[in-house]
Amino acid sequence: MHNVQTSDVTVAEDIKSGHSTKVVIYLSTLGRGGAQRVAANLANDLYVHGYDVCIVCLHTERPDDYELNPHIKRVSLNKLTPRQHWYSGITANYQRWLAGRRALGDENPSVV
Repeated sequence: MHNVQTSDVTVAEDIKSGHSTKVVIYLSTLGRGGAQRVAANLANDLYVHGYDVCIVCLHTERPDDYELNPHIKRVSLNKLTPRQHWYSGITANYQRWLAGRRALGDENPSVV
């Protein structure tokens, strides 16, 4: 097992002490794709091994193409929108960053 360093303790120490380690997987969508399949498989496997897992997606695409354990929390930010003007890309990126920051703050993960 790899020791992943967090702010105060390592994940391995957290698990040994009986605390649940919160893992957030952040990606654009759980639609079709290799990265999405890997993220879903990783989330399911981490949950089976005792981690508290949350998936944060930029897009609200439902139903997901990959099945998640029903105990895995899924947060949709609904922040993938088409651009209308040249400056809307900058604004959209800022809005995505802000929404992602809020979501991570709400989840308070040990690992992202």
